[in-house]
Amino acid sequence: PVQISTRGRIAAYRFSRKVGAEQRLRMRQVLTAYNGLLARTFIDIPTLEQPWVVRQDNRGKDIRVAVGPRHQFVRRIFSRGSWEMNGRFYGPWWQGLNSKLRSQIFINDTPTVEIDFKAMHIQILAAQQGVELPPDPYELPPGQFPDTDPREQRGLVKQLVLTALNAKDTHSACLAFREGLEVGHPGKHLKNTTLQKTIDAFSEHVPALAGSLCSDVGIRLMFTDSQIMERVIDRCTFMGLPVLTVHDSAIVPYTHSRVLEATMIGAAVEVVGREIPVEAKALGLDTMQDRPVHVRQDFQMWRETDRCQEYLDRLREWEDTTGREVVPFLYG
Repeated sequence: PVQISTRGRIAAYRFSRKVGAEQRLRMRQVLTAYNGLLARTFIDIPTLEQPWVVRQDNRGKDIRVAVGPRHQFVRRIFSRGSWEMNGRFYGPWWQGLNSKLRSQIFINDTPTVEIDFKAMHIQILAAQQGVELPPDPYELPPGQFPDTDPREQRGLVKQLVLTALNAKDTHSACLAFREGLEVGHPGKHLKNTTLQKTIDAFSEHVPALAGSLCSDVGIRLMFTDSQIMERVIDRCTFMGLPVLTVHDSAIVPYTHSRVLEATMIGAAVEVVGREIPVEAKALGLDTMQDRPVHVRQDFQMWRETDRCQEYLDRLREWEDTTGREVVPFLYG
């Protein structure tokens, strides 16, 4: 892979000429402006006593994710010598956290909301083929996996389908699926024949996408989703609104959730020709404008998590270092 980074040259001569010099320059300009905005933004978790989070990888090994301004630089990575494969935004510390920890992030001392594109890659495929998806494409008849309830089965189906979109064949899809499960998960012992039956069941459920499974289409879908996120980043940066991306989702201050939602929907329409459904993982303060004043105040007090002393120390240090005052985002 080759990176587009504001810290180095773009090795464009090796890459496809379908993406012209003007477009490459624009991509770099968007990235430069975005990193500039992030550098002017205080992003942290107010309950962290130490500036790091410890999480476990799929092998049960502890990984320390450093939190702080030195770890929020963003770059784009393209793959296989092509400007039309991958292209996602990588690097910042919030991408190393699970959704629960991401929900605790504050941007400029303001609580946040994360908004997801629902079933993004298969929605992109459906848009490209001009078909509609079932209400829940991952909901298959029970019994796909031994001893799993409907909610757990749906999660495993989703993981298997997304893995299959990124695989070149069924064998590598099954292998990658098992490797992606946590240590001790019973799914690690599932045979290829069992997983193949689930892939076949999904193909029957969503026949228009059957040909995309185990066809190595995922890396091109990543490029499409990166085009959508590039537009989201560009527009939010223009507004001076810091947005933190996690490939198929984005995080903003909870005072601006409606702005982000509209921006994400509009970006998807521009890239794939129609809306991709979005879902907020929490309520934004700006979504409560029709609620009674006391309800909004109670909600605001609940979201204003207690700040530990170490967080306040990091905030003051950031202000001293940058010469900037952290001003919370206000609604209205």
